[in-house]
Amino acid sequence: MTLGPVQLLVVGFAGGEFKGEIMAVLDDLRDRDVIRLVDMAFVRKDDAGDLVMVERSDLTEEESAEFGAVVGALIGFGAAGEEGAEVGALAGAEAGAEGGMLEDQMWYLADEIPNGTAAAVA
Repeated sequence: MTLGPVQLLVVGFAGGEFKGEIMAVLDDLRDRDVIRLVDMAFVRKDDAGDLVMVERSDLTEEESAEFGAVVGALIGFGAAGEEGAEVGALAGAEAGAEGGMLEDQMWYLADEIPNGTAAAVA
C-alpha cells in the first residue's frame, strides 16, 4: 500500500449544523483520485448533550490493518525503541483491523465540544 503524504483536518461546526456539503466535496475528490480518506470521525452534540457519532474510511480491512501496523510501530518506536515498535505494530494492526483508528478518540472529541456544536477529524 502506498500512503502519503498524510494530512490531518479538524473542522468545527457552530450550531451543530452539518448538511453534508463537506462530504459531497470529499466524495468528489475521492472519485477523482485526488484524496483517500484514511479515517474520519464526525461527532454532533445537540443542545441537550445527546451525541451522534459517525466514522468513515476508504481503506479496506486489510489496508486498515496494514496502516494501523505502520502507525503503531512508529508510535511504539518513539516511545520505547525497537521493542516498542514491535508491540506498537501488533496493537496498531489489531486496532486498524477492527474498523478504524479514530473510534476510541470520538469519545474524547465528544467530551471537548460544547452542546449544540459538531466537529469532524479526518
